[in-house]
Amino acid sequence: GGGLLELSYDHLVIAPDLIDMTVHKMQLKVPVEGLFSPYDKVQEEALDAWLSYTPHLSANTCVYGSNVDVLMTVQRLLKEGVRADCITILCPDETFKPIADDRACELALFATQSEGVKTLVQCKVINVEAKQHKLKAALLEDGRSVPCSTLVTHGPRGVDPNLFL
Repeated sequence: GGGLLELSYDHLVIAPDLIDMTVHKMQLKVPVEGLFSPYDKVQEEALDAWLSYTPHLSANTCVYGSNVDVLMTVQRLLKEGVRADCITILCPDETFKPIADDRACELALFATQSEGVKTLVQCKVINVEAKQHKLKAALLEDGRSVPCSTLVTHGPRGVDPNLFL
Protein backbone atom coordinates (compact mmCIF):
# COMPACT_ATOMS: atom_id res chain seq x y z
CA GLY A 1 0.00 0.00 0.00
CA GLY A 2 0.81 3.64 0.03
CA GLY A 3 2.67 5.15 2.87
CA LEU A 4 5.00 7.94 3.72
CA LEU A 5 8.66 7.25 3.20
CA GLU A 6 11.03 9.67 4.83
CA LEU A 7 14.57 9.88 3.51
CA SER A 8 17.44 11.84 4.89
CA TYR A 9 20.19 13.04 2.61
CA ASP A 10 23.21 15.29 2.58
CA HIS A 11 22.81 16.30 -1.08
CA LEU A 12 19.85 16.21 -3.40
CA VAL A 13 20.75 15.60 -7.01
CA ILE A 14 18.13 16.19 -9.66
CA ALA A 15 19.15 14.56 -12.92
CA PRO A 16 16.75 15.80 -15.59
CA ASP A 17 16.86 14.82 -19.21
CA LEU A 18 19.10 17.06 -21.23
CA ILE A 19 17.79 18.79 -24.34
CA ASP A 20 19.42 20.23 -27.41
CA MET A 21 19.88 23.92 -26.60
CA THR A 22 20.18 25.08 -30.23
CA VAL A 23 16.46 25.64 -30.78
CA HIS A 24 15.92 26.87 -27.22
CA LYS A 25 18.50 29.66 -27.68
CA MET A 26 16.71 30.87 -30.83
CA GLN A 27 13.80 32.05 -28.65
CA LEU A 28 11.34 31.67 -31.49
CA LYS A 29 8.03 33.46 -30.96
CA VAL A 30 6.04 30.96 -33.06
CA PRO A 31 6.65 27.34 -34.11
CA VAL A 32 8.53 26.89 -37.38
CA GLU A 33 7.46 24.09 -39.72
CA GLY A 34 10.47 21.97 -40.66
CA LEU A 35 12.58 22.66 -37.54
CA PHE A 36 13.19 19.62 -35.32
CA SER A 37 15.22 18.89 -32.22
CA PRO A 38 14.50 15.19 -31.61
CA TYR A 39 15.41 14.91 -27.93
CA ASP A 40 12.23 13.11 -26.86
CA LYS A 41 9.49 10.84 -28.19
CA VAL A 42 7.18 13.73 -29.15
CA GLN A 43 9.89 15.35 -31.29
CA GLU A 44 10.83 11.97 -32.81
CA GLU A 45 7.20 11.35 -33.79
CA ALA A 46 6.90 14.87 -35.25
CA LEU A 47 9.98 14.23 -37.39
CA ASP A 48 8.57 10.86 -38.50
CA ALA A 49 5.29 12.50 -39.53
CA TRP A 50 7.19 15.22 -41.42
CA LEU A 51 9.30 12.68 -43.30
CA SER A 52 6.23 10.69 -44.30
CA TYR A 53 5.11 13.68 -46.38
CA THR A 54 6.69 12.93 -49.78
CA PRO A 55 7.66 16.46 -50.96
CA HIS A 56 10.20 16.68 -48.13
CA LEU A 57 12.18 13.80 -49.61
CA SER A 58 13.63 15.96 -52.40
CA ALA A 59 13.94 19.24 -50.45
CA ASN A 60 17.11 20.67 -48.89
CA THR A 61 17.59 19.04 -45.51
CA CYS A 62 20.24 20.10 -42.98
CA VAL A 63 21.41 18.15 -39.95
CA TYR A 64 23.23 20.27 -37.37
CA GLY A 65 25.74 19.13 -34.77
CA SER A 66 29.03 17.35 -34.24
CA ASN A 67 28.07 14.14 -32.47
CA VAL A 68 27.16 10.61 -33.48
CA ASP A 69 23.45 11.54 -33.44
CA VAL A 70 24.13 13.50 -36.63
CA LEU A 71 25.31 10.36 -38.43
CA MET A 72 22.36 8.39 -37.10
CA THR A 73 19.96 11.07 -38.35
CA VAL A 74 21.60 11.11 -41.78
CA GLN A 75 21.16 7.34 -42.02
CA ARG A 76 17.55 7.69 -40.88
CA LEU A 77 16.88 10.34 -43.54
CA LEU A 78 18.41 8.15 -46.25
CA LYS A 79 16.35 5.16 -45.07
CA GLU A 80 13.18 7.29 -45.17
CA GLY A 81 13.91 8.15 -48.80
CA VAL A 82 15.46 11.63 -48.55
CA ARG A 83 17.86 11.97 -51.48
CA ALA A 84 21.50 12.04 -50.35
CA ASP A 85 22.30 15.02 -52.57
CA CYS A 86 19.63 16.97 -50.65
CA ILE A 87 21.27 16.36 -47.23
CA THR A 88 23.88 18.70 -45.74
CA ILE A 89 25.61 18.19 -42.40
CA LEU A 90 26.28 21.52 -40.68
CA CYS A 91 29.10 21.08 -38.18
CA PRO A 92 29.94 23.93 -35.77
CA ASP A 93 33.53 22.71 -35.33
CA GLU A 94 36.61 23.07 -37.55
CA THR A 95 36.43 19.37 -38.39
CA PHE A 96 33.51 16.95 -38.20
CA LYS A 97 34.58 14.24 -35.77
CA PRO A 98 31.45 12.59 -34.37
CA ILE A 99 33.29 9.45 -33.25
CA ALA A 100 36.32 9.48 -30.93
CA ASP A 101 38.12 6.68 -32.78
CA ASP A 102 39.90 8.21 -35.79
CA ARG A 103 39.54 5.18 -38.07
CA ALA A 104 35.86 4.64 -37.25
CA CYS A 105 35.22 8.34 -37.83
CA GLU A 106 37.03 8.24 -41.18
CA LEU A 107 34.98 5.24 -42.33
CA ALA A 108 31.67 6.77 -41.21
CA LEU A 109 32.41 10.05 -42.98
CA PHE A 110 33.54 8.24 -46.12
CA ALA A 111 30.28 6.27 -46.15
CA THR A 112 28.08 9.37 -45.90
CA GLN A 113 30.13 11.35 -48.41
CA SER A 114 30.21 8.48 -50.91
CA GLU A 115 26.39 8.46 -50.72
CA GLY A 116 26.47 12.13 -51.78
CA VAL A 117 25.81 13.80 -48.41
CA LYS A 118 27.60 17.15 -48.11
CA THR A 119 29.43 18.28 -44.97
CA LEU A 120 30.09 21.92 -44.11
CA VAL A 121 32.29 22.80 -41.14
CA GLN A 122 32.48 25.95 -39.02
CA CYS A 123 28.73 26.39 -39.41
CA LYS A 124 27.30 27.37 -36.03
CA VAL A 125 23.53 27.66 -36.39
CA ILE A 126 22.18 30.55 -34.31
CA ASN A 127 18.73 31.09 -35.78
CA VAL A 128 16.44 30.29 -38.67
CA GLU A 129 14.74 32.24 -41.42
CA ALA A 130 11.07 31.44 -41.87
CA LYS A 131 8.32 32.71 -44.12
CA GLN A 132 4.71 32.15 -43.08
CA HIS A 133 5.96 29.84 -40.31
CA LYS A 134 7.81 27.60 -42.81
CA LEU A 135 11.56 27.10 -42.59
CA LYS A 136 13.53 28.75 -45.39
CA ALA A 137 17.14 28.73 -44.13
CA ALA A 138 19.49 28.06 -41.24
CA LEU A 139 21.24 31.27 -40.18
CA LEU A 140 24.88 30.93 -39.17
CA GLU A 141 26.93 32.87 -36.64
CA ASP A 142 29.20 34.26 -39.37
CA GLY A 143 26.26 35.81 -41.22
CA ARG A 144 25.83 33.13 -43.88
CA SER A 145 22.55 31.36 -44.46
CA VAL A 146 22.03 27.82 -45.70
CA PRO A 147 18.73 27.30 -47.56
CA CYS A 148 16.71 24.37 -46.22
CA SER A 149 13.13 23.34 -45.63
CA THR A 150 14.06 20.83 -42.94
CA LEU A 151 16.60 21.33 -40.13
CA VAL A 152 17.29 18.64 -37.53
CA THR A 153 19.45 19.88 -34.66
CA HIS A 154 21.74 17.85 -32.43
CA GLY A 155 23.58 20.74 -30.79
CA PRO A 156 25.01 21.15 -27.28
CA ARG A 157 22.92 19.59 -24.52
CA GLY A 158 21.57 21.46 -21.51
CA VAL A 159 18.88 21.22 -18.84
CA ASP A 160 15.39 22.08 -20.07
CA PRO A 161 14.70 25.45 -18.38
CA ASN A 162 10.96 24.66 -18.33
CA LEU A 163 11.61 21.71 -16.04
CA PHE A 164 11.62 23.85 -12.90
CA LEU A 165 8.73 26.21 -13.74
